[in-house]
Amino acid sequence: MPKQIDQELRARALAAAITADDIARHLYNADQPEPDLVIRTSGEQRLSKFLLWQTAYSELYFCEAYWPAFLGLCRCWGAHIPVASSG
Repeated sequence: MPKQIDQELRARALAAAITADDIARHLYNADQPEPDLVIRTSGEQRLSKFLLWQTAYSELYFCEAYWPAFLGLCRCWGAHIPVASSG
């Protein structure tokens, strides 16, 4: 029983010592800034565990267009080309 108590005390001390910066330093993209905007195409309103920690304060934009169509719209918008409506 004393061994379990010792392990629990060590685990609690370790958990209390871990900071948000410690976690951020160990992410696979620690050298990249956190995204300001995350765009999810295809109408899905979920992140699917994609960059959960990094996108905590990001703006999320969900649109109905699929990726190829969305990319085409972005290119037209960037070139200021009028886009024909599909309705």
